[in-house]
Amino acid sequence: MSGPFPPSAMGFLMLGSDDNALHAIEAQNFEFLWSYEANHNVTTSPALLGGQLHFASWDGHVYTLGSGNGELNWQFDTGGWVNASLVISDDVLYIGSHDGFVYSLGAQNGEMLWSYETGGWIPEH
Repeated sequence: MSGPFPPSAMGFLMLGSDDNALHAIEAQNFEFLWSYEANHNVTTSPALLGGQLHFASWDGHVYTLGSGNGELNWQFDTGGWVNASLVISDDVLYIGSHDGFVYSLGAQNGEMLWSYETGGWIPEH
């Protein structure tokens, strides 16, 4: 497989939760694999690209974890809570934040490529 796709395509399910964590569950027998604890609710849909799992949290951070072990690779602080799922295209993450900005981040290292001030917060729809 190439390109971004949902983690379920790799045989595991990702569940964000109001317990401030993202949980990995094996899809065949629902065996718990690992959890990563953010600093607030995780309500965004994660996306998998190149062995890295990307998601955001109400704590305002974009997180990138190793998909096999759930260890943090990098994080980026948007400055406002995030409840809109990110979009991946051509190895770039796009994320809207309640700080009124859309951010473009390099998927491999989290480097901010650009930001755009929208004049208002970015809702989940």
